Amino acid sequence: MGKKHALVFLLALAVSGSALAADPVAPAVPASQPAAQTIKVKNVKELIAAIGSNRVIELAPGDYDLSEIEHKATRNLRWGADPNNGDDNSLVIRHVENLTLQCAGDKAARITTPDAAVTVLTFVDATNLTLRNLELVHDVQGDCSAGVIALNDVHTVGIEKCTLSGSGSEGITAAEVDGLTFKNSIITHCSSTILTVTEMTHATFVDSSFKDNKVTDTPLTFNKSSAVSFTHCTFQSNKPEDANDIPEAFISADDESKIEITNCELNDNTGTDLLTGDGTITTKDCTTKDNAFTFDPSEKHVPKNVPDPFGPGFHPGMGRGAAMGGVVIPAPPP
Repeated sequence: MGKKHALVFLLALAVSGSALAADPVAPAVPASQPAAQTIKVKNVKELIAAIGSNRVIELAPGDYDLSEIEHKATRNLRWGADPNNGDDNSLVIRHVENLTLQCAGDKAARITTPDAAVTVLTFVDATNLTLRNLELVHDVQGDCSAGVIALNDVHTVGIEKCTLSGSGSEGITAAEVDGLTFKNSIITHCSSTILTVTEMTHATFVDSSFKDNKVTDTPLTFNKSSAVSFTHCTFQSNKPEDANDIPEAFISADDESKIEITNCELNDNTGTDLLTGDGTITTKDCTTKDNAFTFDPSEKHVPKNVPDPFGPGFHPGMGRGAAMGGVVIPAPPP
């Protein structure tokens, strides 16, 4: 072998040796995102002890009563979502990433509180959060002053096969949330509203049910919230016990909020109108029956029970636009 060919051979051997020395297979999980640790728990004390980042916490079927745990603050836990409310002993899960709470059984695990002034679960500063096959409930006789789930500064959250049950004041209270998926889940028996959200983007509610809530305020409220959609959902029998408590509208949305409702059923719900505020609602292929608000296709979906002072296609409360059947009806020029 000539010197030139030998040199080329040695260089090639050196390069291949370096490549073999390095691991040719990328690690399954980047160093910046450790693999999730799976922890199985069977009672509320074990559940609270397991809370942290990069965890899949599997709850055995059964009841997890939050009133049974000691209020000991850690980096990921504190008590009292509202520091100005001395009666608020809500559990706050905070500063967590890649956390899953799920029940692997056929029957959902029940996370409960007997305190009417306590939100069942509150999440603050969380990323990649998943709740699956859980029932979150107030075990209280009568109405509550706190909701079921509160989300504040949460990014990418999935709620699947969960039931959010009253008598909590509302099912979901959310602020500064980006990327919410609510799937195959239920909000029921709340005593004031269904959900109230502020500054929420990219939220999808799909194949879910909102039913039998004793709403005394606007059931769905959206502030500064966009890219919010409901698909294949059912809204059934959401109305107050007292007819004098009928709210102004079924949905409230400000001028920065855009909501899409597609292939949904709205039956036997309260509200003198579908929408109040200056937001935009687009509905498509929905069915309605026995609601306090009604729409007549022959009148371009203007509610029958609301006067139409601006002509066909507009009525007070629709603001920039609202629609049934997939066509947005704009407000007239000022």
